[in-house]
Amino acid sequence: MLFEVGVSNSEKLKIEIIGYEREATGEYYDDNWLSVKVSLSFGGFQGVFSAAFLTRDFHSFLPQLEQLYKSLKGTIKFETLEQQLEFTLTGDGKGNIELAGEAMDEAGPANLLKFYSSFDQTYLPSSISQLTKLCGKYPERGAL
Repeated sequence: MLFEVGVSNSEKLKIEIIGYEREATGEYYDDNWLSVKVSLSFGGFQGVFSAAFLTRDFHSFLPQLEQLYKSLKGTIKFETLEQQLEFTLTGDGKGNIELAGEAMDEAGPANLLKFYSSFDQTYLPSSISQLTKLCGKYPERGAL
């Protein structure tokens, strides 16, 4: 399962969901960690690292992304509990979208890559579709 943001293979953030880290036990945080592989390619910089994100990271971002596509203005933010990946998408109201973020290859003090790209709104429906499928396949398990 893949969630991508960006324009081309040279200007893109990719998050591949491997699956839940463990079987459900009834403990919210243990039940909702997803194993992921993050791939970044921006200009001459490329990187790949493994991480664990919570299902809620994706579920809370989906309605924001849908709203950004409808209005084309404002700033939305994707962030993870351990801060390994954070990015914003900002719309100017005219169809231009700016992507800016930071990625760390490990939780805690680690190597940091800052990235930036811009594209038009025609790339958002694909991201929304991928994220909708991801959220359907990996629902939040249990209540917080």
